[in-house]
Amino acid sequence: MKGTEQVYPILNSTVTVSKNEGGSVSLNGDLTGTLVVENGTTVNISVEAEDGYQISKVVINGQETVVDAKIFADTIENIAEDATVSVTFVKLYTVSVTGGDGTNGTVSTTPEGQGGTITVVEDSKVTVTATPKPGYRVVGATINGVEQTVSGDNDSGYSVEITADG
Repeated sequence: MKGTEQVYPILNSTVTVSKNEGGSVSLNGDLTGTLVVENGTTVNISVEAEDGYQISKVVINGQETVVDAKIFADTIENIAEDATVSVTFVKLYTVSVTGGDGTNGTVSTTPEGQGGTITVVEDSKVTVTATPKPGYRVVGATINGVEQTVSGDNDSGYSVEITADG
């Protein structure tokens, strides 16, 4: 009697990536939207935002991680079933604020910036406040090269909210 040989099928799982514009996602070093691997292996996930963008969040098999960074890495270990990786990138905007040398008053932002510059993500709100010293008032403001109408009693200051949306 001859022995019989049993053949077991190799089981595979598929990892599928979805993302918006603003960066790249690689699976095991390959920039691909889909990767098929043998069950039991590890899948390395690398995410990198392009210049002018940052990673907002990464969702791996329904588990969300808020990132707010340029680079992110994770793994799916001992994969045993199909998996999904979803990445959201957000555009960054730089808001520059000038207001003289501070002799006659100050200009500030909320959220607070450094050196007159603040970097925020798309659709963020930034409040710019000009506060004059006693005896002075705000007489003008320019936003993206456009003169703003400043009217009324501006001895106590002038405040405007802008949205980072290009």
